[in-house]
Amino acid sequence: MKHSTLRLISKRSQKFPLVKISYLVFLGAIAMPAENATAQIIPDATLGNESSIITPNVDNNIDQIEGGAIRGTTLFHSFQQFNIEPGRSVYFTNPTQIQNILSRVTGNNPSHVFGTLGVLGNANLILINPNGILFGPNARLNLRGSFVASTASSIQLSDGSFFSATNPQTAPLLSINVPIGLQFNQTPRSIINQSIATDSSGKIVGLEVPANQTLALVAGNIELEGGRITAAGGRVELGSIQRESFVSLKLLPNLALGYESVEHFGNIQLSQEAKIDTSGTASGEIQIWGGRVTLRDGAQIENSTLGEQNAGNLSVNASESLELVGMRSPINNNFSQNSGGLIAEAQQETTGNGGNITVNTRKLTLLDGAQISATTLGFGKAGNVSINASESVTAIGGGYEQENFFPSGIFARAGDTNQTEIKETGAGGSLTIQTQKLSLQQGAQISVSTITKGQAGDFTVIANTVELVGETFDGNNGSGLFAQALTGAQGKGGNLNIQTSQLLVKDGGEIAVGARTNTTQPGGSLTIKATESVQIIGIGANSSVPSRLLGRSQGAGGAGDLRIETPKLVVRDRAEITVSGTGTGAAGNLSISANLIQLNNQGKLTATSAAGDRGNITLNTSSLQLRHQSLISTNAKGTASGGNIAINSQTLAALENSDITADAEQSFGGRIQIQTQAIFGTAFRQQESPKTSDITASSELGAEFSGTVDIQIAEINPSQGLIQLSDNFINNTELITKRCSPGANNTFTITGRGGLPPSPSDPFSGDNVWLDLRDTYTNPNQSVEVTPHVSASAPDSLIEAQGWFKSANGDIILTARQVNLTNSHWWTLPDCQAQ
Repeated sequence: MKHSTLRLISKRSQKFPLVKISYLVFLGAIAMPAENATAQIIPDATLGNESSIITPNVDNNIDQIEGGAIRGTTLFHSFQQFNIEPGRSVYFTNPTQIQNILSRVTGNNPSHVFGTLGVLGNANLILINPNGILFGPNARLNLRGSFVASTASSIQLSDGSFFSATNPQTAPLLSINVPIGLQFNQTPRSIINQSIATDSSGKIVGLEVPANQTLALVAGNIELEGGRITAAGGRVELGSIQRESFVSLKLLPNLALGYESVEHFGNIQLSQEAKIDTSGTASGEIQIWGGRVTLRDGAQIENSTLGEQNAGNLSVNASESLELVGMRSPINNNFSQNSGGLIAEAQQETTGNGGNITVNTRKLTLLDGAQISATTLGFGKAGNVSINASESVTAIGGGYEQENFFPSGIFARAGDTNQTEIKETGAGGSLTIQTQKLSLQQGAQISVSTITKGQAGDFTVIANTVELVGETFDGNNGSGLFAQALTGAQGKGGNLNIQTSQLLVKDGGEIAVGARTNTTQPGGSLTIKATESVQIIGIGANSSVPSRLLGRSQGAGGAGDLRIETPKLVVRDRAEITVSGTGTGAAGNLSISANLIQLNNQGKLTATSAAGDRGNITLNTSSLQLRHQSLISTNAKGTASGGNIAINSQTLAALENSDITADAEQSFGGRIQIQTQAIFGTAFRQQESPKTSDITASSELGAEFSGTVDIQIAEINPSQGLIQLSDNFINNTELITKRCSPGANNTFTITGRGGLPPSPSDPFSGDNVWLDLRDTYTNPNQSVEVTPHVSASAPDSLIEAQGWFKSANGDIILTARQVNLTNSHWWTLPDCQAQ
């Protein structure tokens, strides 16, 4: 029977809701006026006598493709159209010696594959159609080799020739060679996969290849609209290419693609719970190359190990951005259980190691509970997670499934937080993030952890700025970075290292390392090196939990140390930096080196211990400032002794009831040592006062159990910094030459204290000290006549002198009137030109 294009699209849209007419139109309509279904596969004449042959209905709804041009181990097929209807199957025959089947579509229409495409043998199948390819909801693959679908314009062969779909070559031009790459034109078209086909067990697998084989989609843009791709223990490659490019093709030992020559990448999108899965007992591998790569609506890419072999790697390379988004339920606007993201696991009872996850991009964004997670539930080690984002890493919020919250974020775990008993597992993997800006908001998290007997991995952040802001709307989870042995774990916690210019923890955000309750091993350490500043500010808006840096032990193992190096540390508005041991394990030590340490508005540096030792605070700074009830404390609980505080500061100011304490409850107080050049606003006291700023080391057991306070204020040497002056004074009259140099523009300079002296032609100024140098300029040939004007009678009152003259006997006489001077030699400039 006949089918028009419009009727065919309409029927598919009704039967398979995921097929969108808009995409069919985008790919291009297919005119199919054939007499039967087999007319949708039409060979062209470019291979001459070696053209492809279609044998219809060799079995129920099965068509067979024979013929083609055989060259060595490669079989070439060429078609005008290539489409498979729903419910039908098309198989390529596989002559004995053939290892690769290359098929091209030379017509102007895209290929629609709605049925089964297979090979009757072990050969790899490569299908290219520059006009686009659409795999419908029931599309499936049935082959034992690898499969490549591409919108490349041609396949490059090993002798340098091309098997081209846009410029078809004839059969005599084909030689004995193998494919080495895919050549794309200026405007590559798209591939869309909607396949949700099931296997014999009813599991949704979509497009599937066997273990150790490769499934690759390489096109302009690639979209998985709910579609699945499965290669259990095999390899999956998605490559999105823009503009003219070449993608290399390697066939042995397994088919793989190379993108070294590609400069411009297109878009890859997985939506509607689409999934790529290479999990299996063998080694799986996933490689994604695109410009913008997006996973939304719970879409996942997973590569887990299910057996004894180690899993391969999961690599996403997005030149512009990688965006991972969880899924909201359309019914109640909550989040679904499927968080979506990138997953690599070593599953229960397995002995193989989990695969590594590597992300290379400009911008990485995680939203609505989407995660990047490498976890071991078996005896093998979890894989490592490496994030390289040249511009930013941003994670916001999380998802909810009933009462459970799962944060957006990045995780490397030993064990599952939902497990009910402690298991023997391998160690967790390491986690490394390198970016310009790392930002976590609304409860998003990044962590390494263990909840088993395996040790947690280490966590490293290298970023220009790190911002951890806010918490979830219920206040139960703050945005943060974590390296922890979780409740009940018997493995050691990991270390967390942060290298940045600016660190900001605000509004309930936190950074925490350590071991939680019922743990037996110690927690890791936290090291922060910030070249500009560290700021810990405020409390959570919904929980009132302080923003904080935290190193803690709540179990039998000790807490790790917390070390900070920065020019400026600010802790304010009830925020805190804390090391604590609230179980039987010792607290960690807090060490800070900073030019300026500011605690303001109840900002705190604290070390609390319930048992064991440690819990000390060491501060090295130029200026330590405590304002408005701020606190530095090593107070101890129960029978633990107070910790020690060592402060080395040029200046120390504690104002407005701000305290420095090392107190104890049922044991000895700690030791406080302060070395400074100046201390303001505080003093040692036996007990704290609610009205003053205090330094105390007391015990509730009494004065005999008090600790010690040692305050050393450096004596100031008043001669320090002064310069020893010479005893040889300079006579400045000797600095003036006795004669003028020739020339009209003469200058001279006088050095010494007192600034620039007045010009000889300037009148006297009352602000200048007059040094009489007139004798130096005396001319014996020049006379001075002084004519005094003296009043005939004495004035009735004292009058300010207006002049003076020298009497015959040499006395100086002050006069009430101006003295007329005739030819005053000091007022006349010397005539250097005359000389």
